[in-house]
Amino acid sequence: MKFFTLAALFCAAIPALSAAPGTIHLLQKPAMNKTGIVFSYSGDLWRVGREGGVATRLTSGPGFESDAAFSPDGNTPPEGALIYYDCYYYRYVRMMADMATVLGRAEDAAYYSSLGAALKRQFNAHFFDDNEGCYYSTNRSAGFRQSPQAVALAFGLVPEERASRVIKRLVQDIHDRKDHFWTGILGMEAIGDALCDNGQTDVAYSAHLKDDGPSLGNMIREGATTLWEDYSLKSARSLNHKMFATPLGWMARYVSGLRVEGIMGNGPGFRSVVIEPNVSPAQLKSAQLNYDSPMGRYESHWRVQDNEIVYDLVIPPNASAIARLPLLGKTEVTLTESGKTLWGNGKPKESVDGCGKVKIENGRIVIPLEPGAYSFSVQTTTSQETTR
Repeated sequence: MKFFTLAALFCAAIPALSAAPGTIHLLQKPAMNKTGIVFSYSGDLWRVGREGGVATRLTSGPGFESDAAFSPDGNTPPEGALIYYDCYYYRYVRMMADMATVLGRAEDAAYYSSLGAALKRQFNAHFFDDNEGCYYSTNRSAGFRQSPQAVALAFGLVPEERASRVIKRLVQDIHDRKDHFWTGILGMEAIGDALCDNGQTDVAYSAHLKDDGPSLGNMIREGATTLWEDYSLKSARSLNHKMFATPLGWMARYVSGLRVEGIMGNGPGFRSVVIEPNVSPAQLKSAQLNYDSPMGRYESHWRVQDNEIVYDLVIPPNASAIARLPLLGKTEVTLTESGKTLWGNGKPKESVDGCGKVKIENGRIVIPLEPGAYSFSVQTTTSQETTR
C-alpha cells in the first residue's frame, strides 16, 4: 500500500483541483475502509481508493452529509466538525508546500501555495461571520465556541485584518467562563499557541493553571497520576490517554520558548533554534526545559526574583540560537551575562564570548548565541508587569 498525506491524495484524485481549486469538505465522520476514503468536494460525494488515483463520484447535490451510512455517532463537537476538517486540510496543503520547498520542487511548491491561498479565501468566505467577528461551523445553534477561533488562529487561517476581532471574542468568552478553556482535544492543542501569538500570554497561563473543571488541573485535583481521556473522572472512559497531552508542547514552545523557526530553521535536527519564552511573573515564577535534540541537549530555564528575571540557557555543540527575552513592557532595562553588562541605558555595552550583537526588537531583547552555557539577567528598575 502506498502512503499519502490527505492533501496529496485529494489533489491527485480530482484533476479539476489544478484548474479551479475549491474547499474540500470532509464528512463529519469520514469513512475509511477497504475501498478508500469518502469525502465531499463542491457539493458532490466522492471516494478515493486506498492506493490513490482518480476519485469516483458517488452522489451529487446538497444533503449528502445526512446520509445514514456516514452519520456522526455522537462523538463530534456540538458546533459540527466540518470546520476542523477544512482547517486540517489547509494545514496539510501548507505542509506539502513546505516539503516541496525543502526538496527544491519549485513547481509543486507554487501549486500547493496557490491551493492554500485559495482554500484560505474560501474558508473565510464560508465560516467567518463578519457581524460577530468570529468563526462558526455548521451548527450555529451551538452558539459561540472557542475551538474554531483557536484552531483558525493557530493554523494561520485568520487574515491579519481580522485577527484582533477574533482574539477579542475568544478572550472575552474565556473570561465569561471564569477564565476556563472550553475546548476538546483539537481546541486544546491550538488555544495556548493562538493566545500567546496574539499577545494574550496572561490569559493562556490563567486558564492552564486552573484546578477546577474543565481543566487539566482538575484531573490532578481528582487524583490523576496519568492523563485521562476527559477532564473529569466521572466522564473519562480511559485513564491513560494521550489526547490531552498537547499542552506539553505548548509548555516547551511558549513557556520555555524553545522552537525551530520556519520550515526547519537553518538546517535539520534542531541545528538552529529560537528561544523566546513567554513570561507572566504574576502567575508563574519559574520554568525549566531540558530537550535532547539530535544536536545535543538544549536547556531553557528561567526564574523570577525581585526586580529581575534570570535566564539560564545551554546551546549544544555545532548548533546556534537566537534568544529573544521579553522586556515585559519596560523601556529601561539592563542585560547582564554572568556579571558582565551587555545592554544598558538603551545601547550595547560589553561583549561576551559566544554572544552576538544585542538589539531591542518588538518588545524583546535579542541575542544571537553560539554553543555554550549562559546565565542572563534582565533587570528593571520598577516592578514587573505581565507580558501582553
